Amino acid sequence: MLSESTTSSNNSLLSKAWIYYEQGSITQTLQQTVIPINTQLESNEVIVEIKAVAINPVDIQLGNISQWIANWLLASGMNKAKIPGADFSGIIYKIGCNVTKYKIGDEVFGLNLSITGNGCLSQYIKLSENMSSMTHKPVNLSHIEAAAMPLVFLTAYTALHDWGGFIDDHTNNQKILILGASGGVGHIACQIARAMNKYIVGTCSTQNIEFVKEIGANEVIDYTKNNVVVASKQYGPYDIILDCVGGIEFIPYLNSDFLKSNQSIYVTIVGDKTSRKILGGAASYLFSPTMILRSLKSIIGLGPRYYCINLSSKEENINQMFYMLNKSIVKPVIDSVFAFSNHVKQAYERLDTSRVKGKVVIDFDK
Repeated sequence: MLSESTTSSNNSLLSKAWIYYEQGSITQTLQQTVIPINTQLESNEVIVEIKAVAINPVDIQLGNISQWIANWLLASGMNKAKIPGADFSGIIYKIGCNVTKYKIGDEVFGLNLSITGNGCLSQYIKLSENMSSMTHKPVNLSHIEAAAMPLVFLTAYTALHDWGGFIDDHTNNQKILILGASGGVGHIACQIARAMNKYIVGTCSTQNIEFVKEIGANEVIDYTKNNVVVASKQYGPYDIILDCVGGIEFIPYLNSDFLKSNQSIYVTIVGDKTSRKILGGAASYLFSPTMILRSLKSIIGLGPRYYCINLSSKEENINQMFYMLNKSIVKPVIDSVFAFSNHVKQAYERLDTSRVKGKVVIDFDK
């Protein structure tokens, strides 16, 4: 399965990859090179030939972390040459002697989120068979579609199920407000909530209103024409407010107008920050004492339930992802596809516009 541009010798496989050395705008620092992949495997390792990679804001954020943090990470084991990209789909190219879950030629997909720079924008990557966030690719999905799913599905499912306690109870009496319903995580959260029979209110821009309705929203609020806090109040209160955009617009109003009870929850995957250049998720706590205090108050019952979260790739969630994709309960939405050979920088430029509907994917066959 070697491509024409790669050769192997002396237990090493040459792999084209996109890397950067310096911190800064990833659209400026990325460069294509060839790296060696050691084909001598540990007994439980596999080599995956990558067919598609979906890119995410976290790639841009890791590229923009300050140099002093980068130096600390470098001292902690971060590669000087860093490869971005976390979501992948591909084919098992080689397996270690004790690998039982996969065989050569199996199609797989998964999440390889690495803050140390061991990402997926490489023709070949080496992984452990036992990594929880890789599994077989559903046969009904192309590699482009499969690569679009892991990070956004696992983030949305973690928020709704693990933190929000949503299950499919067929009652339609639970209500969710999704801030940023047309984006990567938001558009999957809409579909998961629809599958769980929830009443969905989503926010998006004018151009994405019909799209958000199509993927499950019962009500859609155009944030370009409305004060979102005022407009969403009319549909409340909610069991979950899922914030996929960031900011503190709703924080002063987390009362009975917006949250049904003390069991209702405000979950953000971003935090208080609104810049797409700064790391979000639970990492936001490192830079915001206000967020820490807010969460502590919620834990001891002195404030509304508030959490800024990271995804969970535990086996249960991976299995649920496979099931919902295999049954076409949740479907990937592809914003655009770019060629691995020469248009990766353009892909990140597209992602950085903040106007993406669904996912931006890199096609390794182009």
